[in-house]
Amino acid sequence: MMDKGYLNAAKGESFSFINIVDGKEEILVDSAGACSSINRVESAAVRSIINTCFKEWLLLQRSNEQGKPIHIVVVSPYTAQVELIKDELAHDRYDDHNQFIVNVQTKDAWQGGKVDMVIFSTVGTHGSSNSVDSIKHIAVTTSASLWILGNERTLVSQANVVWQKLVGDVKQRGCFFYADEDHHLKKAIIDSKTRQDHQLEDLLHDESVLLRNTKWKVIFCKNFLQSFKNLRSTREKKSVIILLEKLSIGWRPEMKKTEKKDMLRQAKLEGMHMLFSNDIVLKDNFYTQVLKVWDILPQDQSPQLVKRLKDFFDAYTDDFRRRCTEIRTGKDVRPSASIIYPEVEVPVTWGRAKTYIEPFKERIQAEMSDMAMTVLGLTLSESNPLDLPFQLSDEQQEVVSFPRSTFVLGRSGTGKTTVLTTKLLQMEKNFKTSGKHTLLRQLFVTVSPRLCQAIKGQIVRLQRSIFGDNSFVEEDDGFDAADDQFKNLPDSFVTLPANQYPLVITFDKFIRMLDGTVAVSYFERFSSQPVNRSDLESIIREKQVSTERKERPYMGFIRNMKN
Repeated sequence: MMDKGYLNAAKGESFSFINIVDGKEEILVDSAGACSSINRVESAAVRSIINTCFKEWLLLQRSNEQGKPIHIVVVSPYTAQVELIKDELAHDRYDDHNQFIVNVQTKDAWQGGKVDMVIFSTVGTHGSSNSVDSIKHIAVTTSASLWILGNERTLVSQANVVWQKLVGDVKQRGCFFYADEDHHLKKAIIDSKTRQDHQLEDLLHDESVLLRNTKWKVIFCKNFLQSFKNLRSTREKKSVIILLEKLSIGWRPEMKKTEKKDMLRQAKLEGMHMLFSNDIVLKDNFYTQVLKVWDILPQDQSPQLVKRLKDFFDAYTDDFRRRCTEIRTGKDVRPSASIIYPEVEVPVTWGRAKTYIEPFKERIQAEMSDMAMTVLGLTLSESNPLDLPFQLSDEQQEVVSFPRSTFVLGRSGTGKTTVLTTKLLQMEKNFKTSGKHTLLRQLFVTVSPRLCQAIKGQIVRLQRSIFGDNSFVEEDDGFDAADDQFKNLPDSFVTLPANQYPLVITFDKFIRMLDGTVAVSYFERFSSQPVNRSDLESIIREKQVSTERKERPYMGFIRNMKN
């Protein structure tokens, strides 16, 4: 309805609501100690709406020399917001046009009367029912178009039934709008945010006016968000926001022919490099390309991250890489945009019913790559942060941080290996930074030889990267048999070299080493003669309780119970 014009919309419809999620309520205290609130973004939105109305009115004036006067009233619950809006509108000199009248007043000063449009700035009333009463009073005392500006989430999340009913009624009548649906309103809000350094970070979420309704969904890695926060000047942050807006509509920096199949892409910006790539997400039974922004770094610091990311991308399947790097172009069809690009990239979409897209070459590689990215972000020193996107959930972080023994229960694929490996390396880091000169002996025991091998190689590579120490031992990963990866390990913890810790072994190897550490072998009780290595392996296999061996007696017992 906004495309019909603010002056003509909503008449006879009671009122309309413009959802502005980017504004923040600020509390001001005057010299007398009285408190009042402002919302700079809503103030900028009011100015934009009135400016649009002014242009509409000028067109009417030019088509009809006897064009009728226009009277707009802006209402707010807060005196400070009223004064802020007055200051904003003073720059536009509407007083020079005696037939275009704008008044700004508090809700208590509203007297009704014949006006053409009313704009109600809620500011951030936290669900106050008094404001709803004022809105209803305005609605019944004038036939004008009434536009409510506010943050739906803020207003209805306070369990205030009055606001919930009001917003529900607006939606039911089709009079609920998002601010980004109007190009001029969107630009005004972004401009307002960029004038306030402490609010620029609010634009970096998918529901912000900058990104909510863009051609490309943008995903930010935590490392990028931290780097953005650390930028020294507001000018740099503004430049990043402008670049992100261009990327979200499909603009891309030129690529050489040899770069078109590369996963990682870079955009240069005032001595910095922004690193980004395409990813694929599943939503509503469709796979679609999205834009993932990894980081923004000074030019001389980006090569290290580029190398790490390229190593990470090597874990992707050929099919996944091909889909991520597939390019489809289209026209820039944004209405009223100040700059129209002749050609932009558009996301490619695939129906889930037709294909399943597996991102990683193997499941273990997927889990280990996930773990690698998480641990890198967790354990690298603050002087060289690398916080890549696979972050621990709050529940997983609680397990990592818990100082006592822990039992972790979860089905396959829920991140148990990621959590335990992260916990192991976090303890390594804490021990190294403590300055202690003793040895930290950590074991990671798993049943699967294959998973053991994968985890061991990954931990060694991470240790080298994180701690800068090449003394960690990495075995050859081309083993033909499960036990070959332990051929250089003794069957005793007593003679184990210190550089083998943290030690990643299978449960079978752990039993053999534990038995070799004690003075008298536990397994000799099963043999009348001294037990050698071959005999020990046979005894372990014979006595080991497998799933099949466990089920045989118990399932029989359960069947008898049922009968």
